[in-house]
Amino acid sequence: MTFSEISDENTNIQINIGDKVSILFDQSKKPNSSSKVLAATLIIEPQESIQLDLEDKVWIQIGENIRVFGRKADKDNDSQNELLFDLDNIMIDDFKMTKMMYAGVNHPHYNLKSKEINTSVIKELAKQL
Repeated sequence: MTFSEISDENTNIQINIGDKVSILFDQSKKPNSSSKVLAATLIIEPQESIQLDLEDKVWIQIGENIRVFGRKADKDNDSQNELLFDLDNIMIDDFKMTKMMYAGVNHPHYNLKSKEINTSVIKELAKQL
């Protein structure tokens, strides 16, 4: 199982957190709010295997910064599983300098952390900021 991968078109980046949960960054979609936000879609497979509310339990960590937990996107948005990760200026700088990155889920029944994300994936994600 790969923990992070870039699709052939270089528009989708999927980071797997364990074997059931992943977050998908679609680089063709830019969040409306600001360039300090990374947007991702939460994917749970198979959907029926995990009946947990994980949206506010998924996190990313850049460098030595604190974990940033995703928040649900606006209710007006079509995608119910869309998460937004709000980053501060230090996190953005660390991201652009391709510091280490991890992703995870902090839930009593599904508490996992990914391996360190590949530098190539971090560089692609940093282009959104």
